[in-house]
Amino acid sequence: ASENNVNHCSVNVAPVPARENIQISIACIDEINKAQIKITNVTGNVIYTNNWSASLSQLHLPVENWKPGIYFYQVWIDEKYMYHGKLEVVR
Repeated sequence: ASENNVNHCSVNVAPVPARENIQISIACIDEINKAQIKITNVTGNVIYTNNWSASLSQLHLPVENWKPGIYFYQVWIDEKYMYHGKLEVVR
């Protein structure tokens, strides 16, 4: 699992590596209004982007149709906090 702790929030992406689904979880001490995620492949092409409300603390993302390899994620919380990391899809 990958986790970043900045500004009283944590973003967890699991499992890594993933075969079928990825779960993205956000936990913050302070209340948040919205979150945005963007996932790119190694060449920088956007593979997935989504906005979700603070009432949804977890996002389940199917990846079974993605090509195996390394991907990078970026998460913005209330358009000001940014978290980033990498994930891997395997077969």
